[in-house]
Amino acid sequence: MNNYGKIIDNTDHVATAENAISRSVSHNEIVTIVYTDILRLELFMLSDDDAEFHSDNSIVHEFWGKDENNNDWRVHLNHQS
Repeated sequence: MNNYGKIIDNTDHVATAENAISRSVSHNEIVTIVYTDILRLELFMLSDDDAEFHSDNSIVHEFWGKDENNNDWRVHLNHQS
């Protein structure tokens, strides 16, 4: 899965963990959402694994797993520092 989706602002209704996972599966893309503590906790509970990467001006927390139909999904939380 190499397709990167656009960043979805949390003011959009799409910015829930389950909707992000659904979009990742349906569009075969990595969905990126602006970081919130609640989204991080929800994705942590739903994911198979996660990782965190730091750069000069942001932190990206990556989550991935498989849905109930065994489809791969990937969601990134973009935390601006």
